[in-house]
Amino acid sequence: MLDLSLKNYVDWRVAQVIPVRSGFGYRVFLKYPDGSEKPQQKSGFKTEREANKAREKTIAELYNGTFVVYAKVNVADFMFFWLEEELKKRTDSHETYYNYCGIVKNHIIPILGKKKMMDVTRGDIQKLFNTKTDYSRSVAEQVKTIMNVSFRYAVTIKVIPNSPVDGIGLPKAEKLQ
Repeated sequence: MLDLSLKNYVDWRVAQVIPVRSGFGYRVFLKYPDGSEKPQQKSGFKTEREANKAREKTIAELYNGTFVVYAKVNVADFMFFWLEEELKKRTDSHETYYNYCGIVKNHIIPILGKKKMMDVTRGDIQKLFNTKTDYSRSVAEQVKTIMNVSFRYAVTIKVIPNSPVDGIGLPKAEKLQ
């Protein structure tokens, strides 16, 4: 199971750029409510200037609250984490939970499961909605609800900076002749 337990950092600091292997990098130190500190290394920059530019961008994201803590999480892992850690605790209905699990396993993961959360685009979401609307309007509506709620949650725990689902609607239903 994916561990996103250190989700809400309360403070941070960013170290200076230093030489790392055959390039440059820097470290971000995130501080959590329990007093622990978790470092993240950002490296692989060819020049010191390139690393400094990335460092400045990271600092801006930290100030704006858009810094992504869990950039390597894929959609499948996140969706299972969300079902178990968030939805299961918030819903009193076992039926809702099992229904959502079925929609995630059968309709979302086969299309987006291997993609990193950070790489999901508005186009991916629209394509998912279009495909599921062609399959079944009611399934498409459930997929839309699950994607909206789970991706908003992903923003709050710093898996993604903003939700690509916001503002994406289901295609209009074709009128029968």
